[in-house]
Amino acid sequence: MERPDFSSPFMHLDNIGLLGSKNTVRLSPVYDPAPMRAWPRHTLRMAIGIAFEPGTSVYAQIAQTATSFGLSVHQGRDILHEAASATEDYCERVMALENVPPDRREILVGVVRKEREMLAAA
Repeated sequence: MERPDFSSPFMHLDNIGLLGSKNTVRLSPVYDPAPMRAWPRHTLRMAIGIAFEPGTSVYAQIAQTATSFGLSVHQGRDILHEAASATEDYCERVMALENVPPDRREILVGVVRKEREMLAAA
């Protein structure tokens, strides 16, 4: 299976969903629910809810799904880190958006920073 190109300005994780259960996960067809993360009602981690196991890193659990795609957990972690690297300047780009109110930009940057901290801990 070809890996998504996370560096594309048109591809983002909200275009991809996961279907199935923990041991039978697979990618959904690409779609775009177009959530606007700068607005309070769109602060979900993913467009489609996933029941994560409490007490285990969310990102470690996401990386573990790589085995359903014929990859190792290590490769799953690498994909997550590649995605984080490809979007490294995201917070600066958000803060430069003139058409989004400053308080909304700050909310979005806060969500992103929290997620990046969780990813770093995984």
